[in-house]
Amino acid sequence: MAEEEIRTRLFTIRNSIQPFTSRALRKYSGVIHPSATEAIEILRPLNLNHLGTPTRLKTPSSQGIAAIEREVILMLGELMGSTEVDGYITQGGTEANIMGLWIGRNMLRVNRNLERKICLIKTSLTHYSIYKAIDLLDIPRVVDVPLNENYGMSSSELKTTLEKLANEGFREFLVVLTLGYNTTGTVDPIDEIDVVLHESEEKLGITTYTHLDAVIGGMIYPFATEKPLNFRYPSVKSIALDMNKNGFVSPTAGVFLARKGLQQWIERPAPYIKGRKIDDTLSGSRPGVQVAACWSAIQALGKEGFKKIVAEKIELKEYLFALLEKNKAALSPLIISHPSINVAAIHLGSFTEGKVPNFIEKKYSLTPLRFAIDEKNEKYIYTVVFMPHLETSVLEEFVRDLLQNRPVY
Repeated sequence: MAEEEIRTRLFTIRNSIQPFTSRALRKYSGVIHPSATEAIEILRPLNLNHLGTPTRLKTPSSQGIAAIEREVILMLGELMGSTEVDGYITQGGTEANIMGLWIGRNMLRVNRNLERKICLIKTSLTHYSIYKAIDLLDIPRVVDVPLNENYGMSSSELKTTLEKLANEGFREFLVVLTLGYNTTGTVDPIDEIDVVLHESEEKLGITTYTHLDAVIGGMIYPFATEKPLNFRYPSVKSIALDMNKNGFVSPTAGVFLARKGLQQWIERPAPYIKGRKIDDTLSGSRPGVQVAACWSAIQALGKEGFKKIVAEKIELKEYLFALLEKNKAALSPLIISHPSINVAAIHLGSFTEGKVPNFIEKKYSLTPLRFAIDEKNEKYIYTVVFMPHLETSVLEEFVRDLLQNRPVY
């Protein structure tokens, strides 16, 4: 194919893609930090291939991509409560989640015999990437723990669940917790769960490995509250983050963090690789430019920059909540969220089963989702993500559209 034909086809594809709209209420990555974009442009011509985990090098590199990736991992480790961490920039949050459970599975099955099988504990809201890990890692038993009144994992139900499973003969457990559920923005009470896990290990003679999926809330929660939900709790062994969700870096730029030394459980010999001659990542080769983009965005914004942006996101969320509260009689809203996360689920009771007209869904890039509002009712909710591209005028327009198109009985 001639170069001009190739170029024509690519522009045809580009023109067919719907451009980003500032009305999108369900969109991440709306704003990419200029420093991240520039980093990619500066290094793209070098076609950098990156491999391994720089924090595990006996002699840390002082230059190149490895050096700045080490800085990124240590900075994000500190944000998550510990600098005694290893990790790397992944090709998305899904890889980071699978990586954590892969390590956990390998650690737990060391003591497994034919009579002892691993069980994975999660909730009904857990991200679908965990199901990929369950399949890939051949986890034989999966159990959902009921939610509490705040739509996070119930710590009391977790205790009961562990006791029941221990009585069935299970002794090894992978526990998946979430800091910011994708559909609701709610949070598992990690502080309560950490106590339950410690007490259950001693009482029941079980072993647990806890992985924290912080892909949604990891770059939001620490800047919105002083309450830690991270490595400061001993049960948490690994964490998944995502810089292309709320870190202002283009996809894909996930982050995997683990307590120091845990990656040894999945490392494999790679004798032809210069240096350590092992690979201790899931992806193996990965693009070095994304490491540079993450480093640049973090350095340019700093903690105060992130705090300012996160505060603005939370203010936008509270502004919409106030508008809905003002029109409560007309719209009958039910709001599910966490005060320190920029995501909310909204059910609009004045519409049949909560389903708004199709044109409103299309106009604001909303997707209806069937959701168990309570034990008896499954109706529609809409997830709204509050990002810097949103303005109060768009939220006002959204509520006006709802009011003008609600059913009249």
